[in-house]
Parts: sequence; C-alpha cells; structure tokens
Amino acid sequence: MKIVSFLTNQENEIPALSSIRQVHLEGWFYSKVPKNHHIYGDLHKATLVHIARHALIKQHLTKLVYAWHTVGIVPLLIKGFGLAEFVYEFPYQRYYSDVDILILPSQVALAMQVAREQSWTEFSSLENNVGVFRHEYGRLISSDGLTIIDVHTEIIQSGRPDIRRKNFSEEIYAAAETKSFGNGEVKIPTPTDAAILMLQNRRFGDHWARKPSDYLDL
Repeated sequence: MKIVSFLTNQENEIPALSSIRQVHLEGWFYSKVPKNHHIYGDLHKATLVHIARHALIKQHLTKLVYAWHTVGIVPLLIKGFGLAEFVYEFPYQRYYSDVDILILPSQVALAMQVAREQSWTEFSSLENNVGVFRHEYGRLISSDGLTIIDVHTEIIQSGRPDIRRKNFSEEIYAAAETKSFGNGEVKIPTPTDAAILMLQNRRFGDHWARKPSDYLDL
C-alpha cells in the first residue's frame, strides 16, 4: 500500500487524497503537508470535522469519568481516544471510531450502573449473553447517540477465557500512568505496554491485519 510506504519513509510522494480519506488520516497529513500543497485545503476541512468530533466525545467522556471518579473508579484508556488525547501532538492526528476503556472486573458492574444513571444506554453486556465469552463486557452509548464506549475487563481480543490474559490486563492496569481528565482521573498504558497490546490484538483479533495508523502509533 502506497500510504504505508509513505508512513514508513520508503516513499516521499504524498499519497492521493482518496487514499488518505480511506484510512481516516486527514488530520495527520494536514499537520505534515505544506500549506501550498493542492490537497491542503481539503485536509483542512476534514480536520475541522475531526476537531469538533473529538471535542464532543471528550465532553461526554469527561462527565462520565467524573461520575466514576466519585465512586472510586478510574478507567484505563486504550487504543484510539487515549492515544489521540495523551500521546499525539494534536488529537486530530489520530482518528478513532469509538472509545475503548478497561474497567477492573470488580468495578465493572458499578461502572455500568453509574453510566446508566448518567443517561448512557447499555447496548449489550455479558450479563445478557449467558454462556458466551467476549473480551468486551459491554457497550455504552451517549444520550445523543454520538459517542460509543466499548467497556472491557480484558484487553486482548480472543474467543475464550484465559486466566493468563486476565492477569495480563490487570498488570497493565496496575503499571499504567494516572492522568487528570477534567475533574476526574484516567489511566493510560506505558508506551511499552501500549505497543505490546497493539501487536497482541493484531495477532489474536485481527489475524495480523495491520492498520496504517499502527505505524504512527508505534
């Protein structure tokens, strides 16, 4: 893929706008291409949309994180939103579809209850899927339907339970750095753990199917 060749410094020519749009990297390329480049204007328009979208999602999440904070719950941000907010130079450089978080198994039922009290809708959960194992505990949707949170109690995608994976998730949570987030707190994985997590999920959940953003994340 030409866009991967560019991201890994194997090619200097900026990819076509259609290719950039296909992998949602308009924000990252906007921060890199010269202002006189012929796709700069289109990238600027798309980036404004990314900025507004991230601000809306962050607003929803900030209120929920504070509600969790009041009952002693600190979520671990994994994947896109956490990277956009705390790792990239500008949040708009890292597109994501939903917000992925890890809640400790001992706190997840309370976390879902608090979210419902804050007008979030619980789309699905393990409580409603007896006998079916999923690495996601459930999904929360904001009252306006514009923000989706995938709630995990384990962070390795796999089709069956495994005590080693549970321990791995809890070790990553324990080692994570605590960050202020609005009036509450969140955790983010250490850089090494974040890289290991991404590679593990590409192996078990995505059959080694890399995404262009993986190269930027690393």
